[in-house]
Amino acid sequence: MQKNLLCFLFKLSILLITTNVVTDDLFAHQNGITSFSLPAEEQGQSIISQQQLFSSIHNTPFSLTDSILIFNNYTSSDSLKYKKTSYKYNLNNNVLEIVFQKAGEDDSKWYDYKSYIYTFDELKRQTQFLKREFDLNNLKWENREKREFKYVGDGRHPSEIADYTQSSGSETWKGNWRINHQYDSHGNVTKSEQFKWDSNVNQWLITTRKDITYNNANQIISKTSYYKNLTEEVWIGNNRIIYIYNDKSQLESELSMFWDAVEGKWVSSLKKEFYYTINGRQSGWEALRWDRDFDIWINWWKVENEYDARGNLIGLFNYNWNQSLSQWIDGWQITNHFDPDNNEQEETGFIWNSEKEDWEGIYRLFHQYNDEYSIKTISDFSWDHESEQWVLNQKRFHYLSVPELLPLTLNIINQNGQIINNATVSIDGHLHESGINHFPAKAQGQYSITVNAMGHESASIDHNLDPFNTIVDIVLKDLSLNQRDLVINDLYVYPNPAYNAVHIKMPDDIIINQLSLYSSSGQLIYSDKPAHSAVRISVSDLPSGLYLLHAETSAGFKVAKIIVGHR
Repeated sequence: MQKNLLCFLFKLSILLITTNVVTDDLFAHQNGITSFSLPAEEQGQSIISQQQLFSSIHNTPFSLTDSILIFNNYTSSDSLKYKKTSYKYNLNNNVLEIVFQKAGEDDSKWYDYKSYIYTFDELKRQTQFLKREFDLNNLKWENREKREFKYVGDGRHPSEIADYTQSSGSETWKGNWRINHQYDSHGNVTKSEQFKWDSNVNQWLITTRKDITYNNANQIISKTSYYKNLTEEVWIGNNRIIYIYNDKSQLESELSMFWDAVEGKWVSSLKKEFYYTINGRQSGWEALRWDRDFDIWINWWKVENEYDARGNLIGLFNYNWNQSLSQWIDGWQITNHFDPDNNEQEETGFIWNSEKEDWEGIYRLFHQYNDEYSIKTISDFSWDHESEQWVLNQKRFHYLSVPELLPLTLNIINQNGQIINNATVSIDGHLHESGINHFPAKAQGQYSITVNAMGHESASIDHNLDPFNTIVDIVLKDLSLNQRDLVINDLYVYPNPAYNAVHIKMPDDIIINQLSLYSSSGQLIYSDKPAHSAVRISVSDLPSGLYLLHAETSAGFKVAKIIVGHR
C-alpha cells in the first residue's frame, strides 16, 4: 500500500510540475465542459482521454473503449479482480453512460456501485451530467449529483454550468456551485464568475471571478482572479498570470503574481521561462522565485525534455537549484520508449538518492497491444528496495471494440480546400449525402464511390472501409479555374494531436487571410480572418476526433488534418 501511495504521489507531483498552465482551486481550464476544477473521471467528453488518445493516434476515433478491467496484486499464479468500468456511446462518439463496478469477495461477480450519465442535445453539446450511487441495501440507484449546462443560441460554449447535490433518501436537489462564462467572437473565455448557493437566502452568491485577455493571435496574455468580500461588497485581487510570447508565437515566459493588500499592488512570486528546439518543440523550462528581501530572481527548479528522431518525448529530466552550492542537482527523471508505430511501450520514473548518489526506481509502466489494437494492457510496477527489483502491482486491460456499422466520412472539397456542399455522392450505386454515413465493413472487396458537383470535374474511387480507414477526402477540380493550383508546404500546425489549443504558424512574410476548422462531418466549427502569420485556436471543448483545417494565405491554400484528444 505504501509503495502504491508513493508512486501515486510521485506521479501527481510530476503532473503538477510539468503542467505549463498555473491553475487555481476554482478555475482549472478556460473553455468548454472542463471549466471547473473537476476530477478527471467527471469531465464529460474528456472522461476517456487516454483511451481516446490511443484511438486517435491510429486515426480510429470510432474504435471505442467498452470497458477497463483493473486486476490488483496480479501474479502469474494468482490474480484478484478489483474494478471494472463499462462505457456506452452514441454515434457521435460521446459518452452516454459509465458504470463502475467492484468485484465480489469470491471474485466471480461484478457489483455496481457508481454510474455517470451524460446527456447531449441535437447540436451534440453536453446538457447534463448525472452521478448516481447504487444502494446495496435497497438494491436501487440513488442520485447524488447533477450538472446542468446552458448555452446562448447555437453557441458551442456553455454560458452557465450549475452543480447540484442530493442526499441519500432525499429527492430534493440542493444548489452547490455555479459558473458563468463570457466569450469573445473567437470563442475564447474572457470572464468566468463563480457562485455558491446560500441556503439561508435561497439564492446564488458570487464569490470569485477571473478575467482573461488575449492578443491578436488568440493567445492568452493575462489571467487575473479576484474574490469578493461579501460583507463589504468589494472585489479583492487574488492572483495574476502574465504570458509573454516570442516572435514565433511560442510561449516564452509566465509571470505569476499575487495581490499584496498591505502595499496595495500586484507582487511577483514565480516566473517560468520556456525554451524550444529549432523545429519548435519545447526543449525545457525553468522556474524562478522572487526574493522580496533582495529584489532578485532566484533559481528554483528546471525541466529538460528529450525527443527521438520521430518527435516522441522520450525523457523528462528535473533539476533543483542548490543555493549553498550555487549549482543544479538531480531531482527526478521519466524515460519513455516507443515502438516503430509511435505507440508508447514503456514509461519509467526515477528519483535521485543523494545519500547513495544513484538513481532509484519509483514506478514502471509497460504498454502492450494485440495485433488488432483492440486490447491495450498496462502493467504497473514499483521498485522494491529489499529485493532490489521491479515488482508487479497491477494490470489494467483496456478493451476497444468496433461498432457493427463503421462511420464512413466523406469530405468533398475543391483544390483550394473549400467544402463543396452541392455534391452528389453515389456509393455502390446508391445515392448518399456527403459527411458521415454508416456501413458494415466488408470482409473482402471495396466500396465504389462516385462524386459529382456542378462546375467541377467528377471523381471516382474505390475505398477499403475498416476501423483504421474511415475518413476519405475527395478533391474535385473547379472547371472555372485555369490557373495552376496554389499549394503551400510550410504551414506549421502544432501540437498534433492537440488537447487544449492548436497553433497555426506560417513564415513571417506570409499572412493567413482566412482560417476555417471543420468537423469530419463537414460542420464549420471555427472561422476567422486573422491577417497574421500565427494563430491560436482553442479546441478544449471539442469532442475527440479528426478535424480539417482550411487555411487561405497570401501564398496559396492548404488543408491540414488535426487530431483532437483530451488528457
